[in-house]
Amino acid sequence: MNMNNTINNPVFLTYMGIGKSDVRIDIQYSNNLEQQKEEAIAYLENDPDIERYTVYQNGYVQSQNVEGEWEYVRVQNGDNGVFPLEYLEGKAPTEKNDLALSYLNAVDLGKKVGDAITIIYQGKEHVFNVCGIYQDITYGGKTAKAAIDFDRKDIEGYMIYLDLREGIDIDNHVTKMRTVLPNSKITPCDAFVFQTLSSVIANMNQVQGVAAVISLMLTILITVMFLQLMMAREHSAIALKKAIGFSTRDIQIQLGIRLLVIQVLAIIAGTLLANTLGEVIFAGMLATVGVTKIKLLIAPLWAYLLCPAVQLGVVVMTVMIGTNPVGSYHIRDQIME
Repeated sequence: MNMNNTINNPVFLTYMGIGKSDVRIDIQYSNNLEQQKEEAIAYLENDPDIERYTVYQNGYVQSQNVEGEWEYVRVQNGDNGVFPLEYLEGKAPTEKNDLALSYLNAVDLGKKVGDAITIIYQGKEHVFNVCGIYQDITYGGKTAKAAIDFDRKDIEGYMIYLDLREGIDIDNHVTKMRTVLPNSKITPCDAFVFQTLSSVIANMNQVQGVAAVISLMLTILITVMFLQLMMAREHSAIALKKAIGFSTRDIQIQLGIRLLVIQVLAIIAGTLLANTLGEVIFAGMLATVGVTKIKLLIAPLWAYLLCPAVQLGVVVMTVMIGTNPVGSYHIRDQIME
């Protein structure tokens, strides 16, 4: 549930190589990139509902990997301070010779923070300093950030990220912007995350549902097994209690309390493990696409109240049904035995 909640949260944008923002504008696959960019900037400058925005340009350079082969590296140029990322190591590029690498790129190129990296752009070699390593799952997890002044003909596209002022409806404003800038792809960032990870999100929703059903079935199964063992072992004691005045309900409550104590301890242990070991497991699952460290986003109402309440309720119901045979226990059966 925590994993699913994390992927569906807009904050997951920070694991896609970009900072958290409200809206993303893509300008690419066009012969009029510069004109479209200028039109978008002109509109944003005069829109009173825009709180802040920044423009990024994307291009390609070449760098040498650990095997000595030259390969293309996708580089993003723009102000990284407007929508900042959380870096695994180091910091965002601030100087002209700074370059930040995505995690998979750093592994592929054999670089770490503080290393020098040589790139080739327009046939010339340039030496940069690796200033930071960040997480990114877009473009195969292999991207970079640097203040490289790309020639217009080498710019693959522009991306504009923006925040709206407090209280402005994002979806309505995006609809308005699409009518003004019909040639640009304008997407709310939460929708962008869903579009990019739609198959993963769909699978996670299914996994969450199946996991919930299986966990409740296991809870019922184990509770029934424990009850059967307890009642078989304590048959004589239960019959004696009934003989001295304990009602069937009293004995059911006694058995139920013992099982609920175990269940409460299990819920506490499971919650702690989900919030600690769960992050490690989730990061391990995403490591192949460029994420090695992730903070699970928890929905407190579900994680700490509703789910435990459902689990405890299932145990109570199972105890009530599973202890029905106690009503037939009688001291005379024990005397006869």
